[in-house]
Amino acid sequence: MSFKLLLYAPDGHPEHNLHKWRDQLEMEIPDIEIDLVTSEGEAIEAIGSADAAFGNISAEIFVRGERLRWVACPQAGPPSGWYHDDLVNSDVVVTNTREIYNDHISTHILAFVLAFARG
Repeated sequence: MSFKLLLYAPDGHPEHNLHKWRDQLEMEIPDIEIDLVTSEGEAIEAIGSADAAFGNISAEIFVRGERLRWVACPQAGPPSGWYHDDLVNSDVVVTNTREIYNDHISTHILAFVLAFARG
């Protein structure tokens, strides 16, 4: 049974990392088919046959995901509006990233430094 994944490069996400992810997933999962897209138009075209999607999947993209069963959010805390009504009212499973990432932890640490400096 094959599995089709849509990788949609989120805003500001270096595309070369998604190429690495695609290559690694294809090595690890024998029957996976991956569409790597970088524009909303490409995502709208590709999502119709995808089982899962990673990226900022807007309502316009999501409603065309006829086979979609899983959406992976690229942020630990997605922005307001990411969980649009079509997504919330669907049976699609939503997951997000976990762990510590350098851009998030640096902001967090600086906030503590400033808080402790105030006394």
